[in-house]
Amino acid sequence: MEAPSNHPIFHPTAQLDSAPPDLVLISANRVAFHVHRRRLLTASTNHFAFLLDRPAVTIVALPESSQLISVMLHAIYNRPIGSPRPTSAILIAAFDTLKKYGIPLNEYIRLNTPLFTALKTLAQYQPIELYTLAAENDLYDLAAAASSYLISYNLSSITDEVAVRMGSIYLKKLFVLHSRRTKVLRGLLLTPPATHAPTRTCDASNQLRLLRHWDLAVAALQSRVSPSMSIGSIRSIVSTVEPLLTCRDCKAALDTRVRQMIMDWEDTPKTI
Repeated sequence: MEAPSNHPIFHPTAQLDSAPPDLVLISANRVAFHVHRRRLLTASTNHFAFLLDRPAVTIVALPESSQLISVMLHAIYNRPIGSPRPTSAILIAAFDTLKKYGIPLNEYIRLNTPLFTALKTLAQYQPIELYTLAAENDLYDLAAAASSYLISYNLSSITDEVAVRMGSIYLKKLFVLHSRRTKVLRGLLLTPPATHAPTRTCDASNQLRLLRHWDLAVAALQSRVSPSMSIGSIRSIVSTVEPLLTCRDCKAALDTRVRQMIMDWEDTPKTI
C-alpha cells in the first residue's frame, strides 16, 4: 500500500514542540500528521474520542479529511490557519469535529485565537450561518462579530429551525440590536437643528422655515428608517433642505446638526 504523504506543517521534523512528534494521525485521504500525544491529550476532554486511551498506540487513522484535521490541529497548536485557506464548509464542519474529539470550543474559538480569526472571515459572506453556529455553542464574541453584518438582515426570514438552533437568548439579542438601533435613529431624526440668535435678516419667525423643512425631510425618511440606514441617507437631509434656506446661520445650524447625527449614528453599537 502506498505510504501517506506528510502534511506540510505537521511533518516528522517540524519544530512544533520541544520534543519530537510521537504520534501519527492519518486522514481519510491519506495525509499523515506528525503530532504530540501530550498536546492532544491536554487539549481533549475525551482522550481524543477515546482513540488515545492506550499509550502503545502510535498511528491512528481518522475518518475526516486532511483539511478538517489540519484546521483542528492548527487550533490545538495555536498556529495561524493560513494558506491554503479552508473553505467555509470546512470551517463550519470544524465545529462538530472539535466536539467529537473533545476539544472545548470555548477555549479554542476564543477571541484572537487562530480558529476565531479564520471564522471571522465568514461573517461578511455567511453572517446568519456563523451567528447561528456561535449562538448554539454559546460563543458570544464570535456571535458579536457576526452580528455586525446582520444589522441589514431581514429578521422575519429566520426560520423556526434556525431560531431553535440559536436559542431564545441569542435570538433576542439579535432582535434587541435591531430595535435599539432603530430607536436611536428615530431619536436622532426627531432632534432638529438648533436655532440661532435673531439677526436683521433672519428673526425667530423666519427660522421656523428651517424647522418646517427639517420636519418634511425627516418625514420622507421615516419609511426608510432601519437598523442599517446609510450615512448617505442621513446626508440627504442637507441636499433636501439646504437649497430652500437663505440664511447663512440657518444653513450652518443645519450642517452642524447633520454632522452630529452622522457622528452619533456611527457611534451607535453595531453588535449584540
